[in-house]
Amino acid sequence: MIVIDLHLEIFALLYILILCITLLIYKLKKKNKYNIYGLILFELYILCLVKVVYTPVRIVFNRAMSDDMVEKMKMNYANFVPFRTITGVGSVHNFAVQVGGNILLLMPLVFFLYYVFFIKSYRKCIVYCFMAIVFIEITQYIIDIITKFPNKVCDVDDVILNFIGIILSILIIHLLNNTKIEKGIAKFFDK
Repeated sequence: MIVIDLHLEIFALLYILILCITLLIYKLKKKNKYNIYGLILFELYILCLVKVVYTPVRIVFNRAMSDDMVEKMKMNYANFVPFRTITGVGSVHNFAVQVGGNILLLMPLVFFLYYVFFIKSYRKCIVYCFMAIVFIEITQYIIDIITKFPNKVCDVDDVILNFIGIILSILIIHLLNNTKIEKGIAKFFDK
C-alpha cells in the first residue's frame, strides 16, 4: 500500500509556487478584476480544502488485501443513507468534529464568492457552493474506486452538513449587510 499525503513541506512549496504564479499573472495583467489579497487568501483556502477533503490517499495494489482491510474496518466507498454517519460517530468529540467540521468546511467559500469575486446574488452563491459540494463528493468516490480503498468516503451527510454551513454563511452575510464590519471586509477586498 502507498500513502500519498500533502505534508507541510509539500503544502508550503505548492503554495509558494501557486503564489508566485498568481503574483506574476497579476503583475503582467494591466487590468485586474480582483484584489490580490483576496486571491492569495482564496488560494490558501482552496489548498487547505484539498488537504482536508482528499488526503491522505491510500493506494492498495492487492485487491484481496484491500477487500480484507475494508471488511475489517467496516467501511464502504459511499453512504447514501441520510444521518447514518452523523448518528453513528460514537463519541461526543467525534460527533463534534464530524458535524462541526462539515458545517465549517465550505463556509469560507461563500465569503470568497461574495466579497472577493463579487457574486452578490445569494442564489448564485448557493448554486456555486452546491456544485462544489457535489464535485467534492463525486471526486472522493472516484478516488476511492480508482485506489480500491475508502479514503474519504462519499457521504450524503457531508452534503447535508456542508449545505447547512452554506446557508449559515449566507445568513451571516445578510446580517452583516450595511454594518461597519461588512464595510471593513468589503474595503479590505476592494481593489
